Amino acid sequence: MKKSKFLKVQILALTIGCLFGCTDLEEEVFSALPAEDFYTNEEEALSAIGRAYAHLTNRYSFHSGAWGTQLISSDEAVIPVRENNAWWDNGIWVALHRHEFESIRNFFNSSWTFVFEGVTTCNQIIFEIENSPVDFPEKEGLLAEVRVVRSLLYFYGLDFFGNIPITTDFTNTSLPSQSSRSEVFEFLEADLLANVNLLQDAPTTENYGRATKALAYTLLAHMYLNAEEWTGTPMYQEASNAADKVINLGALALEGDYFANFAVENENSSENIFVIPQDAVFTPWGFYVNALSLNNASRPLYNMNTFC
Repeated sequence: MKKSKFLKVQILALTIGCLFGCTDLEEEVFSALPAEDFYTNEEEALSAIGRAYAHLTNRYSFHSGAWGTQLISSDEAVIPVRENNAWWDNGIWVALHRHEFESIRNFFNSSWTFVFEGVTTCNQIIFEIENSPVDFPEKEGLLAEVRVVRSLLYFYGLDFFGNIPITTDFTNTSLPSQSSRSEVFEFLEADLLANVNLLQDAPTTENYGRATKALAYTLLAHMYLNAEEWTGTPMYQEASNAADKVINLGALALEGDYFANFAVENENSSENIFVIPQDAVFTPWGFYVNALSLNNASRPLYNMNTFC
């Protein structure tokens, strides 16, 4: 009985100690960053926009995604059936080349995912930077860059699918309604024109791979060239005007050596308007059209045994 009472006293003391001793239940979280702590300086904000560009690097380089959908459905390339039926892939590339567009084809799903995962990423970055208390001279310029990258993604969606949803509010979790091709065109035109003057003029070695005025005006030129098909209204003069804007920047010119644009280190190219940087270390699954163009037997010669 004495032992039992003593044990009860110990348990009671331990319980009271926990009740009155553990009053501060605040925890230090290491796996998340509170929203109010986002981007406390310019360097952090600059690193944040890299996620938008990384999305282009990771998603646009695969033949089974947006890049392949554009390339193989045009007269730019074809994926032929190789020896032992390699690259037959149940006829998906033949179907794409023949414009047999069926919703069950994976490259359409991949292209849709590429567009709207990227749009969501851009919307998140814009939301976080806009709500950050930090202020610096280049803040609006960085936001403009992300909006133009978002416009690039929407341009692909407009080209691929026509009627697509427009969403710019990261906090809105409701299902967006579909917009007509004309509505998306008008949205993109307005967004590009609202942000173009906040951008740097053209690519340099310092802003390599980032959105500039040259990219924004080039996108507008492409849109205006397609305006008659997409909206029913021809805008060829507007296309010419946008192209002149790129030329009149005075920062771009045709390269004397065509292949200089495609060199491994092409940061000094005066012709490239926009590039998606690739790196053997940081983007190992990047652009590999060179490997796709080789016969299987030729790959060891060029040390490209990774791809099949």
